[in-house]
Amino acid sequence: MSTLTFDITLPAGIEFRSAYLTDMGRRALKTRITRGRWLQIDTVARPPYIVRATFGSAYGDLDVVIDNNDEGYMPDDSAPNLLIEAIHSRLKRCERRLKSAGLAGHLPSLDAARECFARGDFADAFLMAVRAGDDIEYAASRKALQAVNGGRKTMFSGSITFGERLGQWSIGVGPDWPIGSTPPDFARPVVAREVLLPVCEAMTLPNFWRWIEPVQWKYRWDVLDEMLAWAEKSKLAVKSFAIFWLGIGSTPRWLRTLSFRDQINAIEQWTRALVGRYKGRIMAWETVNENHDWSFGNPFNWTRYQRLQVTRMVNEVVGDIDPGTPRIINNCCIWGDYASSNDRRTTWLPADLPPASDSPLSFLEYLNERNVPYEGIGLQYYLPGRDLMECADQLDRYLAFGKDIWITEMGTPGLVSASQKIETGQVTAGGGWRGPWSETLQADWVRMWYTIASARSRVRALNYWDLDDSRAFIEGAGVVNRAGTPKPAFDAIVALRNEFPFVKRDA
Repeated sequence: MSTLTFDITLPAGIEFRSAYLTDMGRRALKTRITRGRWLQIDTVARPPYIVRATFGSAYGDLDVVIDNNDEGYMPDDSAPNLLIEAIHSRLKRCERRLKSAGLAGHLPSLDAARECFARGDFADAFLMAVRAGDDIEYAASRKALQAVNGGRKTMFSGSITFGERLGQWSIGVGPDWPIGSTPPDFARPVVAREVLLPVCEAMTLPNFWRWIEPVQWKYRWDVLDEMLAWAEKSKLAVKSFAIFWLGIGSTPRWLRTLSFRDQINAIEQWTRALVGRYKGRIMAWETVNENHDWSFGNPFNWTRYQRLQVTRMVNEVVGDIDPGTPRIINNCCIWGDYASSNDRRTTWLPADLPPASDSPLSFLEYLNERNVPYEGIGLQYYLPGRDLMECADQLDRYLAFGKDIWITEMGTPGLVSASQKIETGQVTAGGGWRGPWSETLQADWVRMWYTIASARSRVRALNYWDLDDSRAFIEGAGVVNRAGTPKPAFDAIVALRNEFPFVKRDA
């Protein structure tokens, strides 16, 4: 057992929330935490370690990397103050990014962070260092976009033809509607879609299995046919939702009682039916979603090998039926922090489920080792609870796999609500970003994040899930309000479309 110890004496305005360790590749490690004045983190993994810690602050809850200037920590290191280490790590990281991006001159937020740190004002130094990271990443990304010949290559996408919620129902996270009843009509009216067209160059097709085949062999293709025809008329490119997702929102009731052998046969039949019907009209197939063993996405407790079998089968079938169309393996909880704990983190699952065996990073590595064919990696950025430099760093970590990246789902609120939560437990509102969430901060986040992600040439699309407050997965996360009036985030996306026009990449 290795142990790291940190002093967690903190100044007013900063509170310690939680911590865990990763290896140098940012893979979450199983850890045991003991805290008092001193934080003790135990693990059986080999050093060196990187610390991930969450602090409460005026910016909301911030999860930051503490990496000892990218060298990591050893068990015999002294017991430094955790916040001071966090500030030091962020300042060094900012300096490295300034150099790699070729940015010259002074950055006010970075200068302020250094000054606060030098005089021992650690609360303000922490907040300004985090802000500096955002500012540097945004400036570097704008510079990269401005240097691109031919225009922006990343499509701005949205869930334009449907809404996540309809009264008590949700297309994705449940609950189940009554057996034998017609599924809820999650389709968005055409007039509401047209309001959203200015922010979209592409869309996601809601081929949720449970919604389309609620009774085995009885497909409700008409809802998808209508949406796809409307998208083609509106000149929107179309990416599928996951062909297979084991979460409650996608698996039909009738599938859940079958043996694994019968389940995999049914998944193959569904894959063949869906892809066979729409091949040639879909720009990319999202093949599997959240198959990396987090609790909500693995309620049957499939083994790692079973998850591999399903992933391989779906990808191979898609490749056979619609060759040349990219296949995307989608991931949520993309930092993999759930894999650091024995807590499965949801209340509706069996209490005796074992700890998760994979994070998204480790499962993708496993798929690559086993030569599973796929062309794209999907990432979800709901309420990340992390600053934009950290969001960009994790995006770059997935880009290192050498695949195209599709940001498949994202949403950030324009308000603060005490009732705000996501049923899956994968994220929390975290209180805000640069202050309590507001429509102005939502617009700033959208503008900066769209710029940062679009500056990466292999990011193919940014799909905003919560386009409309009246149907939003995350309360208040729409870019239009409940009355259908555009919010500042809507205007921010339109402005970016005008400043950096989309140009279709070469085939």
